[in-house]
Amino acid sequence: MLVIMEATATQEDIERVKEYLISKNFDIHQSTGMKHVIIGVIGDVIGFDATELENMSGVQQVVKITEYKKRG
Repeated sequence: MLVIMEATATQEDIERVKEYLISKNFDIHQSTGMKHVIIGVIGDVIGFDATELENMSGVQQVVKITEYKKRG
């Protein structure tokens, strides 16, 4: 899952989101770009309701990524 933060998200917003994810037993990886911070969420997100996360201050979008299966 990816959490894309708004360009206007404060450092407090980012830390609050990261703490929330860690409290849900996810590992995280932060990528900081020129305008946006993207937080990669590592763990089993099947059945995870992202509504609370989507409504947190500074969150632009939450994107769930399905399992990748190699073709061929």
